[in-house]
Amino acid sequence: IAADEARKQKEWDSLLVKEKQRESEITGAMGALQKEADELRKRQGEAAALRVKLQTLGRRRQDRMLKEGEQESLKKEIGQISVRKLDLILQLGQKKAAEEGYQSAKEEVEKARGKEQKAELEHLGMKKELEGVQRLLAVIGKDIREKSGAVEKLKRLRGVHEWLSAFFMNLMLTMERHVMLQINKEFSELFRNWFSTLMEDEMLSVRLDDEFTPLIEQDGYETSIDNLSGGEKTSVALSYRLALNRVINDVVAEIKTRDILMLDEPTDGFSTEQLDKVREVLETLRIGQVIIVSHEAKIESFVDNVIRIAKQDHVSRVVV
Repeated sequence: IAADEARKQKEWDSLLVKEKQRESEITGAMGALQKEADELRKRQGEAAALRVKLQTLGRRRQDRMLKEGEQESLKKEIGQISVRKLDLILQLGQKKAAEEGYQSAKEEVEKARGKEQKAELEHLGMKKELEGVQRLLAVIGKDIREKSGAVEKLKRLRGVHEWLSAFFMNLMLTMERHVMLQINKEFSELFRNWFSTLMEDEMLSVRLDDEFTPLIEQDGYETSIDNLSGGEKTSVALSYRLALNRVINDVVAEIKTRDILMLDEPTDGFSTEQLDKVREVLETLRIGQVIIVSHEAKIESFVDNVIRIAKQDHVSRVVV
């Protein structure tokens, strides 16, 4: 049994050695295979790189072919562009000539416009000058018409003046003389009548001259008013005042004081008989209202209303 086990042990050891050898061989083979695999992988990588390069070369070839096609197209386009360039050069030459013609025409137009503007300015100046001349002619025409009218008016006025000088003035002087004579006659008659009423003295009389100046005659001779007494002077003044008032009211129709008469101290120096005569004169006046300022108490007997005024402390007051 031990021998068998030893033999088996040897066999197992021999097998183990063989297995180890085989394992070593397998390991070596695997290492070789690994190297080959690595080499294959390397070659595979190189092949992949070559494929990439081939693909790149293919693409480049395609790109080159495309570029060659594009170059052909570009050449054609360049040819067309060259043709167009020639056409454009020709057109540019024509355009340049046209521009030169246009510029020349433009300069001519500008010159023409300048001449037109100058002519327009001259026209405006002439128009303004013409308007000024027309206004001046209108003013001169108006002045001539006015002066012609003035001449005609002057002729008419001269004719009227000659007629007035030759006929009308003499007529007016004659009429005025007749009117003034009539007024003087009426004035003198009133003056004389009222004086004779106030003064019952046949030796003393009054009348008016042509200038309406009162003349006093005593015993047939003219005398100065300074030679009369106070009552006689007052009679002359009152008679003249009353006659003048009557004549003015009769001649001037528009007078607004014909119904009122104011007399200030009309009886200064009168006697009692003369005061009675004043009452008779006032009753013949035909005046609506007579206001008399007087210190004569007798006058109160032939007036309707009496207003008494007294001076107190240098102030005049109505006495009630």
